[in-house]
Amino acid sequence: MSYSFGRGKGPIQTNSSPKKDEAGEHYRTLQQLGVVLLGRIASVDGHRAHFEDDLAASVAFGDARWEDARRLLSERLPVMGYPVPELPAPAPFRYTPVTEIDLLGFGAVIFTSGYRPNFRWIEFPICDELGYPITLDGASPHVPGLYFCGIHFMRVRRSGFMFGVGADAAIVAGAIARNEQRPTATAQPAQITP
Repeated sequence: MSYSFGRGKGPIQTNSSPKKDEAGEHYRTLQQLGVVLLGRIASVDGHRAHFEDDLAASVAFGDARWEDARRLLSERLPVMGYPVPELPAPAPFRYTPVTEIDLLGFGAVIFTSGYRPNFRWIEFPICDELGYPITLDGASPHVPGLYFCGIHFMRVRRSGFMFGVGADAAIVAGAIARNEQRPTATAQPAQITP
């Protein structure tokens, strides 16, 4: 989410990156605070910024995912003996598209590009060409004792989701427990394979 703040008491405007995993509640909250929402940035020409009229589609996608989650919780929680919490449907999203703004009135523009997993901080050759860890049931084949959980498509499609990570976590926890039960006297130093 990018925020552009006007000078003094001017308007606050935000450019929403099209995150497909977010429900639209954040957008509605920002609107209530007086924030003018913008679609994805298309181009900047001099002091004019141009935006796509795609915000409504992005929010609709998030609302549909929230509806999926609401339905899943409403179906599964009672079967498991849990009460269903209040899961309100979002209010209809309405906004007036703004496809161009003059940047001359802004003292600062802060642009962010959203969230994407980044494993570069792990200083071992553990990732594929797309930057995701290579795993065998959550275990790194390159670094003994290094495990992952919650990675998209780690084992199955739902591995990166709240309702899918549990099965993967059980497999990873079992592997860790088996490795911890090995006698330490026979433990070998980790061999890193490039």
